[in-house]
Amino acid sequence: MAKKKTEKQKDFVKKKLKVGKKFTNANETSISFNSKKIRLANQRKITTNNVINAKQNGSVHIQTTNAISSQELLTRISLLKHHSNISRKETLLSFIKSFKQFNQMQLINLIKNSLHLFIDPDFQVREEYANLLTLINDEFPEIIISNLNNIMLYIINAITHIIRDIKLHTGKFLVIILSNKLITIEKILMVNNSFFLKLLNGILDIIGIDKSVKSSKNLIDKQNLKLNNSTMSGNVILSKKTITYKLTNLKVLQMFLEKILKRDFDINSVGFIDSYLPNKSFQPFTKLQLFNTKFAINSIKEWNNNFELSNDSNSSENTDDSLSFQDYNARINTVKSEYYDILIMNLEMIKKDFGFTDDIKKGNSELGRVANNCINILNENI
Repeated sequence: MAKKKTEKQKDFVKKKLKVGKKFTNANETSISFNSKKIRLANQRKITTNNVINAKQNGSVHIQTTNAISSQELLTRISLLKHHSNISRKETLLSFIKSFKQFNQMQLINLIKNSLHLFIDPDFQVREEYANLLTLINDEFPEIIISNLNNIMLYIINAITHIIRDIKLHTGKFLVIILSNKLITIEKILMVNNSFFLKLLNGILDIIGIDKSVKSSKNLIDKQNLKLNNSTMSGNVILSKKTITYKLTNLKVLQMFLEKILKRDFDINSVGFIDSYLPNKSFQPFTKLQLFNTKFAINSIKEWNNNFELSNDSNSSENTDDSLSFQDYNARINTVKSEYYDILIMNLEMIKKDFGFTDDIKKGNSELGRVANNCINILNENI
């Protein structure tokens, strides 16, 4: 009995360990080892797009390329819809930094998935997006042409936006689009004929020109006009940001007037017969309106008569289906009859407010000079 008791006690005898030692099981694996990194003198990152050119002197020379894969581009594009404005801005900055690594198909995909940034609520995000569009417009202007319809729709949305900063900031995007060397006003109107009046009215709105003030002889109208031009859509105190907005939007008006009032070719430089042929960019069968339910209006006078007889004060905005603004004479007559007096009166007031006179050709800022350029364009072509 005593022998069995002593044998059972052996199973519960605690093993004596030295100080600092721990008990280990018989089947336990020791992991007490140290690891070190291997560092090379000329180490560089190797990507899947590396191309082995040749072997010289027994060593392999690898040409590394930093091309961005389509999957990586999709991942980064998704960040443009991130809730944080910082993430959206940083993503645009990364696109600008690595712009030369994109091919044309990737840039087209980038444009299609970033058009919502035209109306982004953050100012810095819109600024960086404008910088990205400037790079694309300078290097690949045909990409802007391929997305012209969607771009113009978002610009019309931005120029009539309820948020004032987004509306005034649209001028910077319009400068980029109108400066494209491949875009003519006929190409814009081929997409949608209504863009002519929507753009013209929108540009006047962001500049602060009130179309209802038509008489410069009325003192009350003059006072309202001066207040309207000095505030530029409600800003009484002119900050640096507001001055930048005003200057950019006046440049947009100058560029737009050049597009719609100047011909794409010089009649004197072509032959006698060619001068009577329709413009190459003009669609000769548009005036027939084969696919419209309304009858075609043969002359601008007929349209003006219908405009005067109409009780709708905004009927000029509803003439898109009956009048094609791809016709150069239609644009000239519309601007002359509906916008010339308003533009001249407002632009002269801007010149006076900012100290620009025809005698000295000087002013306190560039605003007066741009306004004077707009007046010269109107007087030369109308």
